[in-house]
Amino acid sequence: MQIDYIALYSICCLKASCNAIYRPSILGKTSVKKSLLWIAFFIGINANAFASDNSLSDIPYFNWKALRLADAVKEVRGDGSRVIAVFTEPECGYCRKYEKSLDKVDNITIYRFLMPLDPKSMKRSVALWCSGNTNAERLNHLHVAMQDRYARFDAEDCPNPVAENMKFGKKHDIYLTPTTIGSDGRLVQGYLPLANLERWLSGRGAFDK
Repeated sequence: MQIDYIALYSICCLKASCNAIYRPSILGKTSVKKSLLWIAFFIGINANAFASDNSLSDIPYFNWKALRLADAVKEVRGDGSRVIAVFTEPECGYCRKYEKSLDKVDNITIYRFLMPLDPKSMKRSVALWCSGNTNAERLNHLHVAMQDRYARFDAEDCPNPVAENMKFGKKHDIYLTPTTIGSDGRLVQGYLPLANLERWLSGRGAFDK
């Protein structure tokens, strides 16, 4: 996925009447991308046009086969026919809120990739992964962590995919959590209320009226 961040910034400023200056040399490339996408997210919520929702195009924006599914915590509900990947982390407030939407969706397979945006949050994601030896144990602990931000898991460091997930996200311009990717290549970044998530899962744009 490639986003013209300068163009995105211009659009945001036109809609939000902001006077800030795009200065990657000061803020850093990653910080700027995160900031602009969050600006676009809040503007998009009000305008029903989330800027980074690529679901309106017939062109796949993400190569599903590039995902290392073994590096995710897998959950299957119902017949599992609707398949998505979610980049998430327990330290992310919107990720925890998004789980409330995901919990109400049936007939779905979810691959959750632990991808903390801040290296300082990495320890909790690693502990969550290492707290279980099986996918079922990790899934159970992930649900607990998403319901209780103060939940902690005592676990020694173990081989884990968290650092690689962070590198993967940077390589593929995934700068927000949660980010949801469909098996058809459609991608939407940010929290989705249940109605918007169901709309997106049906193949429509998440913010279609």
